[in-house]
Amino acid sequence: ILGGTADTGIAQQLGSALVKGALLLVLLMSVGKWLLPRVYHEVARTRSDDVFVLTTLVIALLAAWLTHTFQLSMALGGFVIGMMLGEGPFRHRIDIEIRPFKDVLLGLFFVTIGMGIDLGVVTQYGLRITLFTAALIVMNVIVVTVLARLMGERRGAALRVGITLAQAGEFGLALIVVAQLHGVLPVEQASFVLAIAVLSMFISPLLIRFVDPIAERILAYWPDAPREEEEPEPLVEHNGGHVIVGGFGRVGQTLARLLERNDIAYTAIENNAEVVRRQRRRGANVVFGDCSDPRILAQCHITNARLAILTFSSAAAAKFTIEQIRDEGIVTPIIVRCHENSDFDELISLGADRVVPEMLESSLIIGGQMLTFLGLDEAEVNQQINDLRLTHRDN
Repeated sequence: ILGGTADTGIAQQLGSALVKGALLLVLLMSVGKWLLPRVYHEVARTRSDDVFVLTTLVIALLAAWLTHTFQLSMALGGFVIGMMLGEGPFRHRIDIEIRPFKDVLLGLFFVTIGMGIDLGVVTQYGLRITLFTAALIVMNVIVVTVLARLMGERRGAALRVGITLAQAGEFGLALIVVAQLHGVLPVEQASFVLAIAVLSMFISPLLIRFVDPIAERILAYWPDAPREEEEPEPLVEHNGGHVIVGGFGRVGQTLARLLERNDIAYTAIENNAEVVRRQRRRGANVVFGDCSDPRILAQCHITNARLAILTFSSAAAAKFTIEQIRDEGIVTPIIVRCHENSDFDELISLGADRVVPEMLESSLIIGGQMLTFLGLDEAEVNQQINDLRLTHRDN
């Protein structure tokens, strides 16, 4: 607007953009909340990776085209629809399938930004750029922390969010480039601001890595706010200390109920979209994906998990998954369910910590109840069951 030659005033143009933006935001969020889950549910039923990738790309392009039609930023459409996709049960699968596109395009974006920085400006105003970067980070921490508090976050959580989001954002970089193209910002000033934004991003990983000690130190000097005991809150995505349940059929659902009853966090993975939708309505923490895919397991933070339980019906899939996990150097304990006792030794040799042969165990349970019903001593029955279990495993 500032660089244009329109006859209408700035206030009128901003008002028009605000109305269009609000309508567009409502439209995209409605589509993301009610339409996209149904679309992905039908796509998932095809079990086609190509259809899944093409659907994701088409949805992103349509959202960008829609915002462009409204004479707004194409990036805004992609951002909003991506945010909606990132909240659904298909987010892990989407993240894996579009990662190659994301890495390439993000690399090109930052290379373009870097080429726009005048190194002479950086050399000349190095100290000033450093001071402005520090001011930007402090201001972002304050603004984001206040907003998080207004949204009901606890004091410590709000501060950690503020520190994590203290850097300049990609939209800011894009805005600077657009302002330079339209002559609103001279080249030297644009380079100065870009240098500040890039330096804040350079510092961001350090802030994220040390967010806890930084937050603790600030909280110690927080005025009129006594240190509070932060109660753990339920998380949809667990980063550690949880149990991964691979497969969410009858066995997986039973295990999840036991974990819930004992207040143990878990993340379940299921490749049946209907099961995912139904169980999420029940409140289960289940995501869509193939639990034999090591990338999905990585997205669910298997490295930091307390335990992984693989409830595969296919011994081949179990062997492949265990082999992939151990080849990555992951030492998380693994319990595997298998149908036949013949796979026991091979699964153990590949790295499984416990193997439960389903047919053998069900037979032993039925046999134990049979003998108990016929009047035999329960201790003797248990001894016979254990002897049979060891005999079958040795054979």
